[in-house]
Amino acid sequence: MDEVSTPSEALIAYCSPGISNSTRARGAELAYRRSTRYRWQQDPREQAVEPYEHLTATIRAPLLLRPRTKVLIGLRHSRERYSLSSVSPRDDKADYINFRYLKKSSLRLIAIHSLSEKNYAGIMLQTSYHGDYSGLLSLDAEYVIYRMAALYGWKWSEDSEMGIGVYVNNSFRGSAVLPFVLLNYNFSSRWGFESVLPAQLGVRYNDSPRSIFYAGAEFQSSSFYVARDTESLMDDFYVNDSHIVFKALWERQLAGWLWTELEIGYRMSRMARLEDPGPRPRTGSDYNQTNSAYIRVGIFLSPPDDMAR
Repeated sequence: MDEVSTPSEALIAYCSPGISNSTRARGAELAYRRSTRYRWQQDPREQAVEPYEHLTATIRAPLLLRPRTKVLIGLRHSRERYSLSSVSPRDDKADYINFRYLKKSSLRLIAIHSLSEKNYAGIMLQTSYHGDYSGLLSLDAEYVIYRMAALYGWKWSEDSEMGIGVYVNNSFRGSAVLPFVLLNYNFSSRWGFESVLPAQLGVRYNDSPRSIFYAGAEFQSSSFYVARDTESLMDDFYVNDSHIVFKALWERQLAGWLWTELEIGYRMSRMARLEDPGPRPRTGSDYNQTNSAYIRVGIFLSPPDDMAR
């Protein structure tokens, strides 16, 4: 809890979101992920996806830090690449994205305000651009995705909190509104549970203040707008895929703010879809993806707990 020193609120200890011993908050991060070979299958087509690569750079910094109110800004850029075997019969969409970088660049604003000793509220606003554009960023409207999340939370102690919220997504594929529940709980000084249901849940083990283990599952999905070099927008298409990921990771403090992360996981894949634009139902190429394993390594800066929270 943060003690408030203003005279009118001197007897109130306003809550700070988050529980003790949780996985680390990240101020800046550089991470690389590589998967094992897997396959896209669509009778009579089948092709191998060679080791799949994903590189991410993130920076997050405070705009406002006060006892009751915190405002953070975040910048993120990632790129991934499919290395596909030849397709027979040919699929011109798959051919087009072969060895081509698909990128995401985003700007995120997060604001959290403590309402009382046990309640807080937060909001996240994000604008991102997903596609095959050149350079680090393209502001072309066809690539843009808008996201918003709002949360109302209850913090009963330093070891337990719960929140309910709503997530809104508006992209080139359409709009979606989804409810979610935040639930974090420490069973002891070493064991804890962290979740954002229904998308993510896991168990944490604190081996020491400098070493944290985590194992869990989460739903992941991606969408990209691919603008082919033609005069017709109907030649453009979307690349969409989704997975349920089971993972285990280790966070280890190297020195001061400097931490490293090692993650291994297994992706249970759902559909990969190369989708034509236009109103639903959309046409395109649907591929069943086989499952794959991956490894992810990263290095990041994490502020001390009293600053992060």
